[in-house]
Amino acid sequence: GDSAGTAPPKIVKNGAAVPAGVPKGAKLSTVGFDFHEGEITFIKLNREGDLLFSCARKEDIPMPSVTNLELNERIGTYDGHRGGTVWACDITPDSKWLVTAGADESIKIWEASTGRMVLSR
Repeated sequence: GDSAGTAPPKIVKNGAAVPAGVPKGAKLSTVGFDFHEGEITFIKLNREGDLLFSCARKEDIPMPSVTNLELNERIGTYDGHRGGTVWACDITPDSKWLVTAGADESIKIWEASTGRMVLSR
């Protein structure tokens, strides 16, 4: 069969799937998401792998969040979507800009380091 577009092979370590290429002996940890009040709908790591951007379903004011994985704590939110769910996000390779899309039928671009919204359509 055609393998184009398929996910990389996974290795199972201690019952959890780990992406292939993780160095032998690497310490793996879990990240808690107690700060999201709704279901998580999307997550995205930046290129360096130290920041995790997450989106959630929340009925009143959904806010994408950013978590510092080295500290295992939320370091910011992006306030601007109104009602419903933030479905997706992506971060530019230089970690400067975050793009989010929500059920409020908007796409927003944020300055990732400050949380300042620079565009809303």
